[in-house]
Amino acid sequence: MLRGWTSGAVSGVDDVGGCLSPFGLRSYQHRTRVFARLASGTVSTGRIRRSIVILSKTFCVLLGILVLFVLEENIRGWVSLHVYLHQLRSQGEKLTLAELELPKVRDEKNGAASLMAAAADLHALSHTCPLASGGFVTMKLVAPGQARVLREQPALTGQGSNGLEQAYEWGELSRQLDRAAIPLQQCREALRQPSLDLDLDYSQGLSLPLPHLNEARNVARWLGSAALDNIHEGNLDEAVTNIVAIASLTRFQKNERLVVSQLVRKTIGEIGLTMTWEALKSPGWNDAQLTRLSEAWRAEHTFSDMVRVTEVARTLTLVDFDILRRQRSVRRELMANTFDVVWEYDQWVRNESRPLPGKIRLFLASELWRLLWSYQDECRALHYRETLLDTARKVEKRKSWAPVSLPPAINDSDGRSLGRARFYFSSMLAGPGSEQALLRILS
Repeated sequence: MLRGWTSGAVSGVDDVGGCLSPFGLRSYQHRTRVFARLASGTVSTGRIRRSIVILSKTFCVLLGILVLFVLEENIRGWVSLHVYLHQLRSQGEKLTLAELELPKVRDEKNGAASLMAAAADLHALSHTCPLASGGFVTMKLVAPGQARVLREQPALTGQGSNGLEQAYEWGELSRQLDRAAIPLQQCREALRQPSLDLDLDYSQGLSLPLPHLNEARNVARWLGSAALDNIHEGNLDEAVTNIVAIASLTRFQKNERLVVSQLVRKTIGEIGLTMTWEALKSPGWNDAQLTRLSEAWRAEHTFSDMVRVTEVARTLTLVDFDILRRQRSVRRELMANTFDVVWEYDQWVRNESRPLPGKIRLFLASELWRLLWSYQDECRALHYRETLLDTARKVEKRKSWAPVSLPPAINDSDGRSLGRARFYFSSMLAGPGSEQALLRILS
């Protein structure tokens, strides 16, 4: 085909008429040039170069816009954060752990180590003694303002091996408690010590291990079961001893400047007060027993403790965000839990119908948060903490159990997302959740 095309062109014969003509000559010259360019491989090189230049310029412009956007978001958040920090410092606020002067742990007469050793023994027995470790239904309302008295019930209601409720004889509770008599006595002796403190490294922030909180809660359940067994047997002296031990257990996290520690203190206090209510429904009390019980609960309160805790929580916000920006694994683990979550029933609930975020989505969301919105997120979280701190200080100042009301918090909804992840994920977790924790402790 190429041979016929070139032969026709050389003969000067036009394709249409087959005769010599000026048009045929021009066509011949054009085809000759095209053929020569085809043979040399230089056809369209100029066009390709121009296209590459245009695409390169377009890419550079888009890249420049992206860089400017990243810088704008990052710098805007950094400026807002440091302006707010300067404002807090000008008001005399302490924003570092060194400035807060955290309580020192005393080694002498400190019963924390002995308590944790006994708690480990009780934890090992919890699997074989589920009833004694708090596996029974305690206070149950039977009418508005009225609850049943467990001492008067023929049996205890607990959870069976099949997961359903079943009745247990009172003797079963006594037998399980007999198996834990030694560690329970060790707990009571440790709780008589004047100091119950652990040395926590607050600089670890999000990575700070807190296994002792579950152990303390478990000890409270065991002591509550022992007190209930004493009440049922009519032994009020021993019942008061166990209830006083629970009240002393609330000192275990008293000096810990963590919100979760104060929530555990509150849970332990609720267990003790429930057993106190059960005990007071029994006859045979004398003045010495009542005085001892009253003094045990009069010594503990949470007003001042919660103010100090909220101050440390604000400082730990700075520590946590520094860790999130530096440690990719911690950031991704925390962000993975914020995909597809909604605020329901006073807690964050994840939509289980949606799959867990994939590695690519999680990587993009994590890195974009670090590059663009981490400082803005930190500033929002600090505003949340400051709101809670102001409320706690007002409660401490008025020294009243009147209902606590918080001012309107920052709106945690944000339209920007990637794969259903909220870019203000950390302040989102620090907002309503912290508010509910504060209300639970101070109400």
